[in-house]
Amino acid sequence: MSAQQSRRLARLLHKMAAEFPTAMAAETRTAATLLRGVAARVRRTLDDDVYMPLYPRSILGNRASGAYQFLQRQFWSCYKLLANITLFTGLLSNSAIQQMALDGLLNRYILLALQNSDPGGDTVDKCKAIVGCLPKSWFAHLGADHTLPRLEPLCRLLAHVASSIDAQALGNKDMATRQETRDQMKQLMRMMVTVHAMDHALNVSNKMSLKELKNIVPD
Repeated sequence: MSAQQSRRLARLLHKMAAEFPTAMAAETRTAATLLRGVAARVRRTLDDDVYMPLYPRSILGNRASGAYQFLQRQFWSCYKLLANITLFTGLLSNSAIQQMALDGLLNRYILLALQNSDPGGDTVDKCKAIVGCLPKSWFAHLGADHTLPRLEPLCRLLAHVASSIDAQALGNKDMATRQETRDQMKQLMRMMVTVHAMDHALNVSNKMSLKELKNIVPD
């Protein structure tokens, strides 16, 4: 759960892998034992130290309430753990990292908190933080149309938040609010593009002008 200790350990292991590639090869028994220990420690943390409360939205509407504050702390604690796990990309297999980070944490706990939050700037910022800590190497060999199967729940959430934000803004004549809505929708679509979920991005693209889409989707 410590970001500092996780960074130090990951930095040390990456350095060892770069300077002593033979000793750190996955086939080496000592290295395999070390990396299995890292994975086992992460899994124990997921089993013993992670908790996400489930509150009705009526309670979370009061941002000064203890329930809201506790949910915020738990969300950002889970986010920190997600970022810590992805530090070991390139050391542990992508399959193991994704199983722990996505199946064991993102889809099981983090999305639960986001699904119970009102769509808006706070939710958009949280989604942006999540997408920002996902390793780019995961998407290097993917086509642009479809993301990783394990990220489908996140992409559906991004599309839902975009549609909800747009629906809430319907009929609002305040120019500042309408511009804020457009900016938030653009951010959400950029996240979909970042994780190669163009299919989801296109589902909400009818809300955007052609000029806006060109600024979001790379050539």
